[in-house]
Amino acid sequence: MRHAGSGIIVNISSIGARLPAGPAMSIYGITKHALSRLTEAIQAEVSSFGVRVVAIEPGFFATDIYDTAKRPDIDQTSPYAAIVAAIDSRISAGVSGGADPADVARAIIAAVDDPTTPTCVLVGVDAIAGVKALRDAQFKTWSAERAAS
Repeated sequence: MRHAGSGIIVNISSIGARLPAGPAMSIYGITKHALSRLTEAIQAEVSSFGVRVVAIEPGFFATDIYDTAKRPDIDQTSPYAAIVAAIDSRISAGVSGGADPADVARAIIAAVDDPTTPTCVLVGVDAIAGVKALRDAQFKTWSAERAAS
């Protein structure tokens, strides 16, 4: 790609890259965060060669990624059983009620076709709403801390 002076790498990350990892989701959240930050670092490294790098960060989409055969067995004797069951239920509901996966495909194609695509792209109404809610809460906390000092 450097030699050709053009090219694009599209990484598939997740909304998990932008939100704090919840209970029992730390490894997932950390890996998605790392992939999106790696995308940003590589983009900075190769942009002068005409190469672009983009991370697509989708929310929930209706696919078979979490069908029954792929769901975890929950050890009911584990002290984490209730947490894992709650996360399992949330993920299952999110995926089964998720948006059309064609939206992600369109975002990938748009990233490839449009050189002005940002390095990290949120995809899905739930992803955008989740980041907005987090940022609003962070700003509210920051404002309260600033007012108190």
